[in-house]
Amino acid sequence: MSMRKDIFDKLVLYKEKFSSRDNLKPELARCLNYLIHNGRRNGLHLNEGVRNKIKSIKKRLSELQLQFTRNLAEENSYLLLSYEDLTGMPYSFIEGLNFDPDTKKYEVTLKSHHFFPVTRKCGNPETRRIMEYYYQSRCQPQNTKILEEIIELRQQEAELLGYRNHASYIQCEKYNLPFNERLELWDFRYYTTLVEEEMYTINQDEVMEYFPLDFVTHQMLSIYEQLLNLKFSYLGNVQKWHDDVIVYRVKDGETDHLMGYIYLDLYPRPGKFGHACSIPLQAGCLDSNGRRQCAMAAMLTNFNRPKHSKPTLLDHKEVEQYFHEFGHLMHTICSKAETPLFFGTKVETDFVEAPSQMLENWVWHPEPLQYLSRHFKTTHPLPRTLINKLIRSRRANAAGLNLRQVVFAIFDQEIHSGGRCDTQKLYAKILKDIMGIDAIPETNMPCNFNHLCVGYSGRYYSYLWSEVFSMDMFNTTFEKLGVMNPVIGMRYRKCILEPGGSVNAVDMIRNFLGREPNNNAFLQSKGLKSN
Repeated sequence: MSMRKDIFDKLVLYKEKFSSRDNLKPELARCLNYLIHNGRRNGLHLNEGVRNKIKSIKKRLSELQLQFTRNLAEENSYLLLSYEDLTGMPYSFIEGLNFDPDTKKYEVTLKSHHFFPVTRKCGNPETRRIMEYYYQSRCQPQNTKILEEIIELRQQEAELLGYRNHASYIQCEKYNLPFNERLELWDFRYYTTLVEEEMYTINQDEVMEYFPLDFVTHQMLSIYEQLLNLKFSYLGNVQKWHDDVIVYRVKDGETDHLMGYIYLDLYPRPGKFGHACSIPLQAGCLDSNGRRQCAMAAMLTNFNRPKHSKPTLLDHKEVEQYFHEFGHLMHTICSKAETPLFFGTKVETDFVEAPSQMLENWVWHPEPLQYLSRHFKTTHPLPRTLINKLIRSRRANAAGLNLRQVVFAIFDQEIHSGGRCDTQKLYAKILKDIMGIDAIPETNMPCNFNHLCVGYSGRYYSYLWSEVFSMDMFNTTFEKLGVMNPVIGMRYRKCILEPGGSVNAVDMIRNFLGREPNNNAFLQSKGLKSN
């Protein structure tokens, strides 16, 4: 409907005069209320002059958001680093880099599959510094300008709609190394990795040898088959946008009914989105004839490509990320909402990450970890000693990592609580106030933080908020009754995944838990005492 005043007026009229007569099903009644609510939030109840201004702002915002994302996707710069610059990096990583014969150096990109390993593992602090510097400088001139124009336009739109600011508009939807005595930003990931290695004696290079991508994929599908009563079938000769893409057909395990298709786009390439995400391609809702369409969804990651005779190996964090994003695919595939408005992941933003966050827990439990792992040479599963070390390390760096999320959430609220804003100065101030870390001079991290521009404006806090629900759901059911319990898995599918957004998120959680949600499990997961 978007800005269709004629449709909005008809919906309002229908609700006032005919909806009670037609005795609408709960999902359709919710859909009607939602459409009218969204129409008002788009200003369709206002006069034509204001509507035209809002329409113009929305058009410009759409152009800017697309350009912001495109700039990041098309950013393909790299650094030339010597073998000495990369001291401490495992041979398997260096082997996978392009070697420049003219300079006798290695090409290290600023994409996630290079940036995160280097900033976590490289023993050369100057290399970590320049990697962080150029990473936070990506698209800085153009995207800083775009982001700050977006902030101003969102403020203008909010005021036209009668809100104090964009944040209010959004919130109304829901109610022993050399050390200079301070932590530099480019050292943050390096020292968090050191904590894991020194305090928990975890060698991530050793761990990743047990997680070859093809095997992890096969076993992960098997886990979801057992848990959610599904059947996955690999499809070889199908149309896809790149040869790297792997396609699976998904059927119901009991009825053999076709539920949809998933597309796994796992390797990096120029112009591709540089992090990990899940994208719904087609809602499996009812069509105009009342027949259910096939759901389709894609997952994008940037795992290192296999090199020579060695397969792609995932570190434990990448296995966790894989489970998280695949959880979003399952939310789309398993949904039975009838309308596209509420299909799959189209739930309240405060809840949208919870189903996937809950499924991350599987990579922190002994049974799934053994099942998912197989050494790429010996074929042995992950030893129990390594599994125990991994599980004990789960709370490592919890304070710093959660404070980092708080920084992003507060910055998001601040920039959307007013109009014009110097994003560079504001981010530096919040980072210093919350974490005591200085921003890198001449950089502006927000200019490459896509969530601020698309999808999470005014609500980035929902990543932490969703964890409250995800941990409550996991600890109350799977933790107590078994992480591979198919009965609980089907209850989860029925209560949480199938409704999509057709039922209020809090009602879905109540149905699944059998009680009101609380934050006890969330606090315990952070090493804090609950009330």
